Amino acid sequence: MFIRIATLVTAAVSIAVLSAPPGYADPAQDQQYLNIVRSNGVSGGQDPALIAFAQQFCSPNPPPFLDTVGALYGQGVWPSQIYVLKVAASRVYCPDRIATPIQPW
Repeated sequence: MFIRIATLVTAAVSIAVLSAPPGYADPAQDQQYLNIVRSNGVSGGQDPALIAFAQQFCSPNPPPFLDTVGALYGQGVWPSQIYVLKVAASRVYCPDRIATPIQPW
């Protein structure tokens, strides 16, 4: 019985570790992302807030409304520019994620 429980715990921990979001501590990737963002006309947003948005967008289970968006709006990013941020994030951090534009109501 103990061996079965230990095996299940080991499997659960392995799954949790393997499904954790990738680390985003690569300054070269961060700079590549910021270069794409800036070259596409996004002049607002502080670099840490832009990178936080990309990290949240690329997380395994992002919320339907990314809570980092509000901070970006307060820093001069326009709602129409969020798609640019998503595309840049998907190109640099999570190429398997498809960026979709915000749908008008």
